[in-house]
Amino acid sequence: MNKTSLLVFGSVLIFVVINGIIWQKEHHIANAIEVKIGLQPLDPRSIMQGDYMRLRYDFLKLKTKGLPKSGLLKINLDHENFITKITPYNNEELKKNEYLIQFSKKRYNRVHIAAESFMFEEGKGDYYAKATHAKLLITKDGATLLKGLYVPPQILQSQ
Repeated sequence: MNKTSLLVFGSVLIFVVINGIIWQKEHHIANAIEVKIGLQPLDPRSIMQGDYMRLRYDFLKLKTKGLPKSGLLKINLDHENFITKITPYNNEELKKNEYLIQFSKKRYNRVHIAAESFMFEEGKGDYYAKATHAKLLITKDGATLLKGLYVPPQILQSQ
């Protein structure tokens, strides 16, 4: 093989692999369900990054002591897909409104399930400071993606 054909082959291979990863992620997102988890927002600013909000998820009294370093949690959803209960998953059969979510434990027994910060357009800080929940997409295998923040309509109407 000469250098040109090797370069073309390498470029095509990279293109196929990257597009395969993109297709896989889009497929997961298309088949994911949207859930809302309570927030305890923090509101720092960063000169280098612009406006963003650090997120602290409300784990509804989940006991983190004794959880493994990573694994699955079982979540219960209400009729509007708000998470109402989070418990460790022990390989039991899931009921109708129960789903799995992947987690890992960080320092100080902090549970990590999704992005811990949310970037937003400059000047939108007051709007996002009113957010009560994060919107997560959860795939069938429990992987999560932060979709956005949820501000209840009644808070927006009261202004």
